[in-house]
Amino acid sequence: MGVTADTPVNIVIGAGDVYVDGDLIGATMANNVFRVVREIFTPDLNGVPGPLEGTDYIRSETAEMEVTIPELSADILELLIPNSTTTPSGGDVTVTSSGVRRISSASYHEWELRVPGIDNLEFRFRLHKAIATGPVQFEAADDGVLAPRMTIQGRWEAGDNSSSPWEILRLLAGS
Repeated sequence: MGVTADTPVNIVIGAGDVYVDGDLIGATMANNVFRVVREIFTPDLNGVPGPLEGTDYIRSETAEMEVTIPELSADILELLIPNSTTTPSGGDVTVTSSGVRRISSASYHEWELRVPGIDNLEFRFRLHKAIATGPVQFEAADDGVLAPRMTIQGRWEAGDNSSSPWEILRLLAGS
């Protein structure tokens, strides 16, 4: 049948929660997505009918997360558009372009998607030094929620290409 005693434990159901710098950022809706995207080069060799095992080369690797966030607090608006200018005035907040093209170091954060399973199992998908890469789109509809979809992408650390911008953890509580 293909079902083992561990099958129920290994199945994870639910969208999970999103954290930034260790803090829960609020509710999400729709599907949360985590992906690792690799661009692989494989040489086309004469006399070989197709790709040859052992000749694949990783040209680039990025990891990204997509989340839909209906809670539009001032902090979340600032995360949506890195390097924007956020001006609070009483309870009001204005977000505009800063006009500065280089993204500041303060705009990079540690993002994490935590998805609980059963029997104390939890998956954590982490992006390091990550920023929202856009586009940011606000869509309002009758009988709908104004909830922008964000794409967040991890970044490699300058001077340390051995430090991955992403991690996937499968955790058992108490282990």
